[in-house]
Amino acid sequence: MIQFFSTELELGVLIIENTTYMEKIMTEIMRTLGFRNIRRANNIITAYQMLNGEKFGLIMGEAIMAPRSINHLCLALRTAADSNARAVPVIATISEPKAEVIRGARNAGVNLVVSKPT
Repeated sequence: MIQFFSTELELGVLIIENTTYMEKIMTEIMRTLGFRNIRRANNIITAYQMLNGEKFGLIMGEAIMAPRSINHLCLALRTAADSNARAVPVIATISEPKAEVIRGARNAGVNLVVSKPT
């Protein structure tokens, strides 16, 4: 289980989603959890650039996104010696809860995998 402390809530959340509908749902969920500083990226490359310049308390994004997924981002963050986001909790969202997708996310260092509404 992921617990959020005031530090994470103040730092905010980075939502990585390429569909407007899901981005709005994820934003509302984060607001309900207490996050006020919510930043958005529609692809992993933009998200990685944002992570190099800002600190976040949580990262949430699509597990399967072309050409790079949240797994690629998470693996890069967890293995980079100079990453300021090595310990930031990462939530991967999936449309179809397939075992290999969940296993891949866990192996990449994702903290939690949640199923998206269809």
